[in-house]
Amino acid sequence: ITQEPIHLPSIEETNCVDESLANKSPLELFQLMFTDELFQMVTDTTNQYMNKNIIGGKGRQKLFTKEEMQNFIFIYIFSSVVRLPEMEMLWSDSRYYSTIIPKIMNYNRFKRINKYLHLAVAPNNKTHKFSEFLKYLNDKWVTYYRYSQYITIDECMSAFKGRICFRQTIKDKKKQTGIKFFAKSSASKGYVYRLIPYTGKNFEYDQTLGIGTSVLCDFAKPHINKTPKVHMTFDIFYTSMYVINYLQQNNIDFTCTWNNKRKCFPPEIKNIDLKKREDIVVKRMKGTNVRFLMYRGKKQVNLASNVYSGNIKAYYNSNNKKHIKPEMIAVYNMTKSGVDQIDACTNT
Repeated sequence: ITQEPIHLPSIEETNCVDESLANKSPLELFQLMFTDELFQMVTDTTNQYMNKNIIGGKGRQKLFTKEEMQNFIFIYIFSSVVRLPEMEMLWSDSRYYSTIIPKIMNYNRFKRINKYLHLAVAPNNKTHKFSEFLKYLNDKWVTYYRYSQYITIDECMSAFKGRICFRQTIKDKKKQTGIKFFAKSSASKGYVYRLIPYTGKNFEYDQTLGIGTSVLCDFAKPHINKTPKVHMTFDIFYTSMYVINYLQQNNIDFTCTWNNKRKCFPPEIKNIDLKKREDIVVKRMKGTNVRFLMYRGKKQVNLASNVYSGNIKAYYNSNNKKHIKPEMIAVYNMTKSGVDQIDACTNT
């Protein structure tokens, strides 16, 4: 153990943001992602869906405009800041919680947009209702914000209780029911780089590798043999011997948890075990710099990394509290919370 406790290495992003965005206002940054073309696309598809599904034989209705769609989105953003027990209260004339919303849009018009809102009309696949929209956002997210050094790979949940054939339940999440996404994000800021929706049994992946391995290799493609190198942190769901070799061969750093009961690991790795009086065992994979660690603290954990060692050190966390643990575990704990920040934002 080092004699003097040291602070964990900083993972703050540097030079990730495009210089041209430095002096832009929040509204201008929002408009870079949600452009007029995007709002026009949503308006057109919503109008198509409304004309196709009008009930009651009233004929064609007044079409929505791009400005109305922008106001509609603004109202939802406003409602997340000014929280009231019911959405309808935003239009109340009560002196206790009156808002500017009635001046922006009539409540009946808002309800009508909410009823017919669509991102696509013609069904092509299970995700057809948002696939084009999500593809647009995935492209935009990496346009103005470059990849940071530390990247988190994990699952996140978008809360949803409507009718959809691939709705999932994850008990560990705050909002347990919704649409599950595989997410790639910045480790410190939680900025989203890419989302892949999980569509259940029909999810497309390489069946010789498995879902977790296929998704992680897909996320790693933009970083193959690139400089500066990135560091990817992920959990046991994505870890396999194929992933470890793939990242190692393509010059990508990683720290992950692993399960020695999986068949893919060679015998010299699977046979690593803690004896009764041992608290830590580190095994280096032959011919590489990948280290496999077993550590018994409050509970036993297994980690692997091609960058960090199992040396026991004393650290200060963000609350200036001293902890004594292996270097690999300290870095994993520090870089694993990126996607958790996404969940905190989407499920409040």
